[in-house]
Amino acid sequence: MVIVKTDQIGRVQAGEVASKIRKEFILRDDLVGSVHELTGDRYVIRFQRL
Repeated sequence: MVIVKTDQIGRVQAGEVASKIRKEFILRDDLVGSVHELTGDRYVIRFQRL
């Protein structure tokens, strides 16, 4: 699992392109996810601890 954090939440909520906003990436190598359900625009990912 990769967690993405930013301290510029207001810019994201305003609709600014997130690829241009400074972010921090945190790797959680103790969690593995798989797609459990996929229907149209909705998806569910389930995570399991290793």
